[in-house]
Amino acid sequence: MSEKNKSLNLIILVLCMLLGYQTVFSQYNGWESINPLPTSRNINSVAFVNESLGYIGTDEHVYRTTDGGESWMEADNLQGTKSMSFFNNVGYSTPAYSSWGNVMRTTDGGLTWSTVTLYAQGSFVKVQVLSASKIIITTTQQIVYTTNGGEDWSYRYVPSCCSATSFFHDDLSGIVATANGKIFKTDDAGLSWDTTFDESNLSSAGFTSVSFSNALTGYAGSTSWDELYKTTDGGATWYPVEVGISFQIKDIEFLDEQTGFASAEYGKVYKTVDGGLSWTSIAPTLLFNSSSNLKSICVINENKIVTVGNLGRILRTEDGGVNWNINSNLFRDIRHIEYASDLVGYVIGHFDVYKTTNGGFDWEMVRQHVTNAPVPKFITFLNEDVGLIGCVGQSYSRYYRTTDGGSTWTQLPQPNPNYDQISFLGFNEAGVLFTSTYYGTNTYSKTYKSSDMGQTWIEIYNEPLYQLNFTSPQVIYALKTYNGARKVVKSDDGGGIWTEILDLEGQSIMCYHFYTSEVGYLIAKTNNITSLHKTIDGGITWSISSLPTDLEGRNFREMIFTDENQGYVMDNDGIIFQTSDGGDNWSSLNVAYGGLSVHSQGNYLFVGGPSGNLWRRILPAVVSASDLDTKATAMTIYPNPTNDIVNLKFTKTNQPHTIKLSDSLGRILRTATQMNNENSFSWNVSELAQGVYFITIESENITEITKLIIR
Repeated sequence: MSEKNKSLNLIILVLCMLLGYQTVFSQYNGWESINPLPTSRNINSVAFVNESLGYIGTDEHVYRTTDGGESWMEADNLQGTKSMSFFNNVGYSTPAYSSWGNVMRTTDGGLTWSTVTLYAQGSFVKVQVLSASKIIITTTQQIVYTTNGGEDWSYRYVPSCCSATSFFHDDLSGIVATANGKIFKTDDAGLSWDTTFDESNLSSAGFTSVSFSNALTGYAGSTSWDELYKTTDGGATWYPVEVGISFQIKDIEFLDEQTGFASAEYGKVYKTVDGGLSWTSIAPTLLFNSSSNLKSICVINENKIVTVGNLGRILRTEDGGVNWNINSNLFRDIRHIEYASDLVGYVIGHFDVYKTTNGGFDWEMVRQHVTNAPVPKFITFLNEDVGLIGCVGQSYSRYYRTTDGGSTWTQLPQPNPNYDQISFLGFNEAGVLFTSTYYGTNTYSKTYKSSDMGQTWIEIYNEPLYQLNFTSPQVIYALKTYNGARKVVKSDDGGGIWTEILDLEGQSIMCYHFYTSEVGYLIAKTNNITSLHKTIDGGITWSISSLPTDLEGRNFREMIFTDENQGYVMDNDGIIFQTSDGGDNWSSLNVAYGGLSVHSQGNYLFVGGPSGNLWRRILPAVVSASDLDTKATAMTIYPNPTNDIVNLKFTKTNQPHTIKLSDSLGRILRTATQMNNENSFSWNVSELAQGVYFITIESENITEITKLIIR
């Protein structure tokens, strides 16, 4: 690389940070992604400008790395892409969808992009930047090329309407392979084509990738397993070869005539060191499934390879495939969230259990599901280390306990050996464990509690209770079903005696929540009419109100209230609705890709979704009941925005309080403590980067969060 290019690349890296590209923990409608994006997004392509600067393209966005793939930032000057290619600092990006039309071009390594208007027909397939002046773009119907850096473009039709991949040696000679099993060759930039392979009448298989190790030797990956095709005459003829690859090849790239790499489905990666005669699996020992297709591979040098694919997987090796790094361990549907503290949390991802120790920014699998074993359905933790999971099978269930934060799990005795399903599992704040089971008949359908973390069980109700809601060590609310109708029951003595406090005969209680022992809400539905019920006296009396039109008729599955007025519900489509006035008015809080589970912890509301989507948003400032004598805010900050000094003035100084400064990811940057009667405080924030921050004031009976903008 020339000294001029090295200097330009250094400038690019610095400017990327100064321009404030959104980090992978990006925002969406007020939601913050904390399982690093592009987790859950299908990645179409990967391309590197040099060893440090690279790009990946999904259907919706393009992400940039300036540290060789260790971290990724959303490049907000590009839409989603199908294919990207670079020659030094000249690069092209084709749109993920043809309806977006234009191709994008950069001459500074991606710092800035300009629009290239083409009149191509068909969907974009691949772009190759052969040099700063020679660029070839393949669509499903054409090749589009320039030999003068884009001043003029030529269009040539391919003899098939379903091109799937291509490879060009130069601006004249190239190969186009189709989705229906044909390969075409041109030596005159598409003016004429020779059909060099055609199995369209013999097989439904098509081609996924083409790559050459030199001018004569090349390989084509097929959509059928065990099928890799080879040419030794520049593509004039092709024949199948047995190379021991038992998975569908998605992309192939050669570093030189002997060394090449291939990415495949099921997260497989293969390497050849003899020009493609034999291939060795160098796939990482990670859990992948049929949706784990690695669709694109970029060979930067003999040691550094990056491959990307479905659900946002980014695999990176720095030693030629001996060891691999992955951007996230959590790609499963998140169906249950349980935070034991602000930093330590657990989720059920599909059938496995994952743990975070930094609030959700990194996850490790702490329990992997065993085939044919019952699958985790419930998870509950008493503290950061002690917790249980309830696993449900087709005809039996199991309980497992950990006392070391998920490192080991011990099977526990069953409350009744005749039950087959768990309908609830959870701790109350005193550490008493509750569970309920059902068997199809009430004979073995019971509710139990344990005072020794599941070692022994005591029956406390002769029916299964659902969605137990603990508001104190003694007060418990629960739902029960009787002849198809839902009832609300209550215990004031820790589960000894239960009383029915609400019977909605003929209605279905979809979700409910008690914020305190006195204040509770529920949503019921009958004949497609949805209503909100509220009590402020522990269920003695209930008020009923209609829900807004846009909530009418929906099926809700989860409800959380964080104070008497602030509440959230999630419907079966994963849409979150919020109220700030106790249910009189509701607004949608759409989260990308929808939600499957919801949980509140500390100052955050968490939502888990499909394929590893995990989002959080800051809850509105919470004012305790004991502080309701005045509605004045506890803290004023000024100037806001600021670029050097921020001043804090406290309006309530009757007790000590802690002040925290955190960034948009929730990471605490500074803390301070103010004693009684100290009503002001200042911080110098001039060294912090521009962006959004949060200042939190906490005392015994108040927590308040204020946004701070640093310019």
